[in-house]
Amino acid sequence: MNRRDGLRGRGGPWVVAGLAVWLLAAGVAGGVASGQAAPVPPDAGPPPAEALGAGASPELERVGWGERLWPGVRLERTLTVHDPRLDDDTPFHAYWFEADQGQVIILEMRSDQVDPYLWLFGPDAQFLARDDDSGPGPYDARIRLTAPASGRYQVLANTALSWQRGTYQLAFTLEEAWSGSEPGWRGEEGRQPTPSLPRPPARGAGEGPSARGLVAAPSANPRGAATPPTQGALQPGLRRSGRVGATELIHFWLVELPEGQDRFEVGLFNATGPLDLVATPEDPVEPGVGDFPFKAMTGRENERLEVVLEAGGPRRWLVGVVNWEPVSIGYEIEVAFDRPLPPYPEYKPPLPQVIAALNPLERAIRATVQISTPEGSASGTLLTPDGFILTNYHVVGECRYTGELFGCEGDLLRDERGEPVELVVGLAHEARGAATQYFVAEVVRTLPEYDLALLQITHDLNGLPVRGPIFPWIPVDLSPDGVRLGDEVMVLGYPAIAQTAGRIPLSLTRGILSGFTLEGGRRVLLQTDAAIEAGHSGGALIRLPEARLVGVPSDTRIDWETFEKQNYARPVSLIPEEWRQLLRAHGATFFGWNPEGSEASDPPADAPAGSPARP
Repeated sequence: MNRRDGLRGRGGPWVVAGLAVWLLAAGVAGGVASGQAAPVPPDAGPPPAEALGAGASPELERVGWGERLWPGVRLERTLTVHDPRLDDDTPFHAYWFEADQGQVIILEMRSDQVDPYLWLFGPDAQFLARDDDSGPGPYDARIRLTAPASGRYQVLANTALSWQRGTYQLAFTLEEAWSGSEPGWRGEEGRQPTPSLPRPPARGAGEGPSARGLVAAPSANPRGAATPPTQGALQPGLRRSGRVGATELIHFWLVELPEGQDRFEVGLFNATGPLDLVATPEDPVEPGVGDFPFKAMTGRENERLEVVLEAGGPRRWLVGVVNWEPVSIGYEIEVAFDRPLPPYPEYKPPLPQVIAALNPLERAIRATVQISTPEGSASGTLLTPDGFILTNYHVVGECRYTGELFGCEGDLLRDERGEPVELVVGLAHEARGAATQYFVAEVVRTLPEYDLALLQITHDLNGLPVRGPIFPWIPVDLSPDGVRLGDEVMVLGYPAIAQTAGRIPLSLTRGILSGFTLEGGRRVLLQTDAAIEAGHSGGALIRLPEARLVGVPSDTRIDWETFEKQNYARPVSLIPEEWRQLLRAHGATFFGWNPEGSEASDPPADAPAGSPARP
C-alpha cells in the first residue's frame, strides 16, 4: 500500500499536491563527491544498436546503449533540456555494463537537485528492477540484486519529475557471488539480511516494460538459489509480532501446512503504518524472479492474504511483510487454516449529543477522511450522512494534465485484472491523531476536466454494507463568491510530510484566500497562502469561522529557481447540478444554491450543519 507517489510535473513548475509523498527538492540530504572514474580500455565501445533486445522502447533504440560503466566507477552527470525523454516526458541518461551470472549488481544514484530514479534491464532487454528512494538519502535511488544471467545490462538514470533538471552522481559496483558452504542472503552494513525489493515508481516516472509487480532479488549462492532467514513460524491461533525497519523492506515468516490442508489465510493486525503481504513457496528463490505468486497490495494498512494450493502443492511457504515507507512499522501477524481470521474493527458512530456539542471546526475535522489506494494516500470530505465523499480526480485516477487549468485525462486506477482499485476510507481519530480505516468506497461521478470526483462509501472492511446515516458531514457553500479575497480559510487533510511514525496524522493549516482564476466568467481555481502539501489533495478548504466547505485542495506551483510556491484549490461551485441534486437527496447541507424549481436558497438557520442522524 501507500507507495508515496511523486508529485507529477506539468511541463512547467507545476506539481500535484495529491497522493502522499516525501518530496522537498530544496535541501535534500545526500549527494556523494564526484570521484575519478575507473579507467576505460581503449577498445571499449558501445555495442551496436541492433544488439538491443526486442523489448527496447523507441527512446532506447534511438539512444542506443549509452555510456559504459565499469566496476568501481563513480561519475557525475547533468540532466538537461536536451536529453532524450521517456514517454512521460522525464529526461534520462542510458548506461550499460557487463556482469556474470551470480554477481551482485549495486547501483546508486544521488542528487540534491533532482529526484533520482533508476531502471535496470537484463541481457534480453527484460525489465529487472527500478527504484526511486531506497538510497542513503531520503530521495536517493539504489538497486542491489544478483545477476540472473551472464551478459550485457542496461541502466537508465532518470528523474521522477519531468520538469527537473540538474546534476547527479552515479556509482556502480559488482560483487562476487557468495562463496560460503551454505546458502545465504548477503546483508548490508551489518543489518538483518533481506532481499532487495525495488520500490514501485512515482506516478510521474513512467512505466517500463513489464514494470508492474514486486521483484525479489536474493543474493545467490554458487548453486544459484537461496532461502531467506525468517522471523519464526506462524501457527493457527497464535498471534506473533514484529517490526520492519525503515531499511529492511521485508520480513519473512514460515507457514507449514499439514497434509490434507489446501489453503491458508494470513492477516496483519494493529499495524502502525501501511504494509503489504506476499507469499511464495519456501523452495529456494531463483535470482531474478518476478512477482510473488500471491500478494496483497491494496490500500489497507492491515492486509489479508489467502493462499489456495493446487493438488500436490508445496507444504512450506514463506509469507513476507513488506514495508515501502521510510520509517519502521510495527505489526502483529496471524495465520488461519480452517477458521476465518478475526474481523476488522467495527465503526461506532458518535452519539448525536456528542456531535451536537461540537463547534463547526470540530465537525469539519470529523468529516475529513483519508483515502488510500495501492498508489498512495490522499484526502476527502464527507458531504452527506450516508457516506458521499468529494475528492480530486487524480486521487482515484491516472491524470495526464492538459491545458493551463490542469484538467485531467486518464482512466480510473485499475488493478492487474483491469478492475477499479479498492478505495479504503479512514475516519479521523482525534485520540490517535491519525485516521482509522473502516470502510471501502467506490467512484460514482467524475469531472476530470476540473479534477473532481465523487465517491460513495458502500461497505466496511469486513464486507458488511453501510446502513443508515451514520457519518458526520460538512456543510457546503456553493455561492459563486462564497469566499472572498482576504477571507480567513483553513486546509484540512493528511499530508505525507507530517508522517513521523508510520501513520500520517490529520493536519490543519491556516491562511487567507489570496486570489482566484476565472474561466468563462466563473472561478475555476482558488489561491491561498495556507500550506497545501502532497496528501492534502481531495481534502477540505473551509472558510472560517463557519467552517463551510468552499474548495478542494488540489495543486501547488513551485518555482525551483526562486523557491516561490503557490497553493491552489478547486472551488466547490464547480460541482455540477446533477451532483448537487444527488447529494441533496442524500442529506447534504448546501448554502448559496437555488435548485431548479426551488424558491429557497439556504437551509433554515437552525438546520443541522454536519451532524449525523440516527436511523
